Amino acid sequence: MPKIKITRSCVCNGEHAEAGEVVDASTEDATYLIGLGKAVPAGKAPKAESREADAEESISKRMK
Repeated sequence: MPKIKITRSCVCNGEHAEAGEVVDASTEDATYLIGLGKAVPAGKAPKAESREADAEESISKRMK
């Protein structure tokens, strides 16, 4: 069963799940909720800070 992080409150595996929770979901529920934009794969979502740092590093390399 895949782990997903809930981004918007919903029902997963027949139980209420709040935004921010990481839950074990059936493959069908995970696919459905990710498709609706109510969840993302747990541990796979990039952090905003790391994307910004990567962008700054990339720009500084190009400027040299």
